Amino acid sequence: PTAEMVKDYLRDKRVLLLLDNLEHLPDATPFITDLLDEARHVKVLATSRAPLHLSSEHELAVAPLALPATDDRDDPETLFRFDAIALFVERAQAARPDFALTRENAAPVRQICVKLDGLPLALELAAARLRVLSPQDLHDRLDRRLRLLTRGAQDLPDRQRTMRATLNWSYDLLGTDERSLLARLSVFAGACTIEAAEAILDPDDEFTFEIVDGLTSLSEKSLLKPVAGAKPRLAMLQTIREYALERLEEGDDAERMRLRHAEFFVAQAEKAQPQLRGPEQETWFRSLLAEQDNFRAALDWAVARRESVIALRLATALEIFWRRRGQYEEGARWFASLLALEPPPPLPGVRARGLAAGAHLAALVGNVAVADQRYGESIRVLRELGDEAGLAEALRGFAELAAERGQTRQARAAAQESLELFTALNDRGAMAGRLRFLAELALERRAVGSARDLLGRAVALAREAGDGRNVARITHSLADLELSDGNLEQAEDLFRFALKSSRNMPYQAVAAHCILGLATVAGARGEAEKAGRLWSAGERLADRLGMRVDRSSQALYDHVLGGLDTHAEKQFASARNAAAALTIDEAMAAIDV
Repeated sequence: PTAEMVKDYLRDKRVLLLLDNLEHLPDATPFITDLLDEARHVKVLATSRAPLHLSSEHELAVAPLALPATDDRDDPETLFRFDAIALFVERAQAARPDFALTRENAAPVRQICVKLDGLPLALELAAARLRVLSPQDLHDRLDRRLRLLTRGAQDLPDRQRTMRATLNWSYDLLGTDERSLLARLSVFAGACTIEAAEAILDPDDEFTFEIVDGLTSLSEKSLLKPVAGAKPRLAMLQTIREYALERLEEGDDAERMRLRHAEFFVAQAEKAQPQLRGPEQETWFRSLLAEQDNFRAALDWAVARRESVIALRLATALEIFWRRRGQYEEGARWFASLLALEPPPPLPGVRARGLAAGAHLAALVGNVAVADQRYGESIRVLRELGDEAGLAEALRGFAELAAERGQTRQARAAAQESLELFTALNDRGAMAGRLRFLAELALERRAVGSARDLLGRAVALAREAGDGRNVARITHSLADLELSDGNLEQAEDLFRFALKSSRNMPYQAVAAHCILGLATVAGARGEAEKAGRLWSAGERLADRLGMRVDRSSQALYDHVLGGLDTHAEKQFASARNAAAALTIDEAMAAIDV
């Protein structure tokens, strides 16, 4: 037999034996085992889409080509350092000799390579399309990449001429249950935890393996990839997910899987929501951040299917997360779609809480009339339902809107009622926030002693609640108080403490306000250049977060300029403009805290 002849020939040889593409040869493993036993001086280098599972095996995973990070500069010199970009440009020039990577096309070229996950075959097939498409046109068409990534070289095997053929090859090598598992996992966007996969897959499905074993097998075959993080997560490359979604749609359980996916992530968001004011808020915040793509996928499906209860419950639970992330525009867009769904949810409490949450975000993006209307309806319904927790939140937001509009009396009344409700609920984090807000109102009417007392009570409550974010915010308010009282040294110390406390938090709005506060202190001291650099850094961090310049920020800006003469104003403007040329990370790194 051929196998015996090969072993006999190699028995006394000192050889490196290369065995290429073993994934379609399941019987190869016993042969290699016997060969290594009989030919002691033979070493085997085997390539396959899955490990051979031999005791003497050393695995070397071949990852996709290196890609730039999202915050890397889109200039040719920087991008050329990444293998994915270099390969794409090389193959683009083979298809169109006059192609060059320029500052004008660098951004779409980077986006193409990222969207194709750095897969060499996908990059080569995409680059060939530049014969007739611009990089931007190519990028815009990649939402249906399997239709576009075709027409590979004719001297390649059939399975390497299109991305679909390559994926068909891998899919056909899977067992029936593995194919079903792969298709169902495509409902996850971005990545999923093992727990999420186990929860969403139907417990009545009779797989021939444990779910963890199936996930392990798909991971070994490079159809799933591990994602680093606090919890082990698995993800599909975008091209593989598009293919797996097609397989899912061919079956009869696509909608059932999407419903289970949406219900699971509603439960996750609602579980996290109250924790965002507690001692573990950073952990919970990061867990929500890791699931952003899944939340968006669930909302997309719920809107398309008019599942108004699921959609509003999920968006309402995420409102505080979007607000702390500075994702005001995104949250406002979701609520605009969800609150317009017909028919409205059959549960009035769900809609009323959704109206309040949507009002918060509408106010933050400047849609004051929309926010006012939503608050009015929400507060009325929540009072009728006796929903004290929902009413407390609605009044909290309404008080802030009233303050922005200069309606101080209404703002104070709503904030006071909200504080009483949160006190009855023993929500110390929320109580601290309301005391801070009442202190700001007191400060506006120059009641410095009252403001100082309210902030002292607020910071004590925030510390009791283990609410580090609120401690930073209240410290920032104390710094504002000292600044308004002319105590520059105390104000600077407090701004620095709040900045240090908040700088490593996922939510960076407090950090932005603190940097603007430090700029104000510098301006009050006549340090024009320092004030300009700091103001630029704070301004650009706020811009990255999508933050509006509210009344307090505008007052700070006026305070900065108020401390400078005409010459110093020019120095301030020059330093501010020079700092604007830095990336936001470079600007942040330059701040001495």
